[in-house]
Amino acid sequence: MWRADLGWVSLVPRVKLTGRICFLAFLVWAAGNPAQAGKIEDALEAQWRGVFVVLKAESTSGCGDGYSNNPVFGARLGGRGEHSFGPGELGQVKKVDVKRNRVDLLVDVIEPLRISFEDGPFQLYRHARCGIELQFDIPRSALKKGGVSEADNHLSKVLERHEAQSTARDSALYNARQVDPFPEGYETVQAEYEQWKAEQVEVAVRDRLAGALDAASRIGDRTHSNQSYSEGFTSGLRYTGSYLVGSTDCYQLINSTLYVVAPSPPVASLEIDSAEWQAGHRDGQELAYYLDLARGLERCLS
Repeated sequence: MWRADLGWVSLVPRVKLTGRICFLAFLVWAAGNPAQAGKIEDALEAQWRGVFVVLKAESTSGCGDGYSNNPVFGARLGGRGEHSFGPGELGQVKKVDVKRNRVDLLVDVIEPLRISFEDGPFQLYRHARCGIELQFDIPRSALKKGGVSEADNHLSKVLERHEAQSTARDSALYNARQVDPFPEGYETVQAEYEQWKAEQVEVAVRDRLAGALDAASRIGDRTHSNQSYSEGFTSGLRYTGSYLVGSTDCYQLINSTLYVVAPSPPVASLEIDSAEWQAGHRDGQELAYYLDLARGLERCLS
């Protein structure tokens, strides 16, 4: 068995020595790498976060709650969001995120976008805020060597940086896009739509209420006096994990679903028929659910 005298390292078998060296190397990396990453990220945050930018390339966004991915390929963006913005779009950097081999910039598009959609017979519009996530392939080793200037070289290929929104708007690259207004008379369309929507909800509530009462009635028809079934039925009535107690959200009530649980009888006994107990427990859960659902739906109609 091979041994070596390394001074501060105890004499250990080779396989253990190799493992210890790897472990020490990992500790060195783990101790130094986050600090280095944090230092780089702090510097880039100070340089870019909050600044206004004019995008030099076409970009895309889903214009939802998050930021849509736009991978950067040289001076081109490869986003596949539903909505497109031409070159010259104005944005503001919300966040800088330094990853192992990438730098991401979260950019808020300053000007909203008018988005059209249909519901029933109505053509509708909304003004949406859009977000873009620019993804730059920059190895951390390159950032460590070149610092902020290395990142700036990549970022400046697709971004023109400005400290103030006013100077960004004065840029020759700025496309001066303005959000399209709602069509003339759209307030009337919105009022008609709200009335129509309320009527549709009432119809859906009445249909769901009738279905809930019918389901409760069918459960009552299949109940029976078997002792094991009755004990399970009582237990199921008391089970409230899936019910909508006190809900006032009519949309939630219309679309609600019961997820029946099937526990075993609480006490193992030769006198309890497990199958009957579970059948009763299921029926008890369903009856409690449909009665609670019916009460909630009736509140929607009051």
